[in-house]
Amino acid sequence: MRALIKLLPITFIALLMTACGGGGSGGTGGDASNKPSPWQATTKAFDPDCSDCPVVIEYSAQESAHGSSIQIKYDPTVDDEVAQWGNCVIQVLQCIENSSDLRPCIAIPECPASCQTAYQEAGGDSADLASQFDAFEAVFTDDDAPCLPATEGQ
Repeated sequence: MRALIKLLPITFIALLMTACGGGGSGGTGGDASNKPSPWQATTKAFDPDCSDCPVVIEYSAQESAHGSSIQIKYDPTVDDEVAQWGNCVIQVLQCIENSSDLRPCIAIPECPASCQTAYQEAGGDSADLASQFDAFEAVFTDDDAPCLPATEGQ
């Protein structure tokens, strides 16, 4: 349970990054080396204007003490690295809600084979759930994670 609670912020970040798109520029996480990306090539890039995208969350000025408003729009056709990462992480988190073993949740089509291998090598093949979550973080969410997509500004 502790490990699942620990991943709740990751769930929010994954949902937000998938909804907003990432504008990823290739590469991996915080590692600026020339390692190949585990994610598929982008066919529909993130459009920061997203003028034709439906609004999924709107926070109006009337609800804000500062008179501002926020809109979150979602374009389900964006498939850049950040969107692919978000889809993988969301599927893993949905799977673990119904399981006490993270290992089968990583072995899904939404997560690249190289990330699945990196997860196993990071200790994800352990029967210990805490070790499985540590491996998940090391591969998908840590700053230098091999399967964390690069974003602009990194």
